[in-house]
Amino acid sequence: MDANKMREDFEVSMQGMTFSVDLSRGNHGCYTSLRTHELYCSWVASWQSSREAVVVKLPADDGMDGHLWAPDVVAAIEAQGLKVAP
Repeated sequence: MDANKMREDFEVSMQGMTFSVDLSRGNHGCYTSLRTHELYCSWVASWQSSREAVVVKLPADDGMDGHLWAPDVVAAIEAQGLKVAP
């Protein structure tokens, strides 16, 4: 997941909080609120840790001419921040 998508997901999740979160950003693109910046850093670290623990194991080739190992399938899984077992 790219940084812009991650920030977008963070901001959507913060809008549902029961407490107020200042999502304004300065010209540099960073959050102006130290509290929001700390929440974002924690959120990103948690997201990355959750992805580190997940590895998708694809089924072995079953005679379908390698269609199960198509590079676009592996790329699509990895694009979600997941790992594909060799």
